[in-house]
Amino acid sequence: MSLQTPVEALAHIFAADVEQKRRWYSPAAEAYNAVRPKYPEDVIAFAVDTAELKTTCRILEIGCGPGTATTAFASRGFSIVAVEPNPDFFAIARRNCELYPNARFHNSTFEEFPVVAASFDCVIAATSMHWVSPDTAYAKAAEALIAGGRLILLWNMVLQPSDEANRRFAPVYESRAPQLLRPETDSAATQDLHLRRSGEIALESCAFHDLQSIVRVVPITYSSDDYLRLLTTYSQYLELDPAIRDGLFSDIGRIIDNEFGGHLALTYRSACQVMRKKL
Repeated sequence: MSLQTPVEALAHIFAADVEQKRRWYSPAAEAYNAVRPKYPEDVIAFAVDTAELKTTCRILEIGCGPGTATTAFASRGFSIVAVEPNPDFFAIARRNCELYPNARFHNSTFEEFPVVAASFDCVIAATSMHWVSPDTAYAKAAEALIAGGRLILLWNMVLQPSDEANRRFAPVYESRAPQLLRPETDSAATQDLHLRRSGEIALESCAFHDLQSIVRVVPITYSSDDYLRLLTTYSQYLELDPAIRDGLFSDIGRIIDNEFGGHLALTYRSACQVMRKKL
């Protein structure tokens, strides 16, 4: 099986009309807000320190989702303009940032958002850059930045169960949804490859240079219910026929409850890539 980049995997979404793209995550918006993991403090600190951000800096965030990264930066006193096309995420992000008047939100795609040239010190995309049309993403981010401004790419990769849990889940996937049984595309090595490639793509745009990065492997534990809610926030599960998804989740939940004490230990890769706009 050939390895797809995140952009290739989302080709059918890029081909959809604007309204379809806006609503793609709507069924899972509240679950996404509740159970998707946060960005670790040391990863955020690396972003702030490496980008040499001061509280006077103006930040533009691309595709803020429910405001996961927005709150991390707004709570540090930065002024943020966050762009989010999905109306459900937009509402949740505003709710999550009610305590931060320094965060303002626009319900718009980044492609449609009107950018004033050289109006921001930093552009952030937190697990969102692969959702922006590649023809637009880096050129428009660079246009928004002042000379020498920084681009910060944050990534929380797909959570990974232990090898033991994967072995127990494999027969369920084989029976219920064999198209999702893709160990070679979900492996740690493949995730690291995708992270390296995301940095290379940014540099190949010829708009940025001086890439610095950090990757952390973070342990986290989910109850069986929360793990199943987490799965509903991933694209491949959103696309499943509801009857197939219900059967799959019933079997997985039973394994977690009966064989793992009702809680599943996982890890995820959290990464930050910081680069400078070319002069």
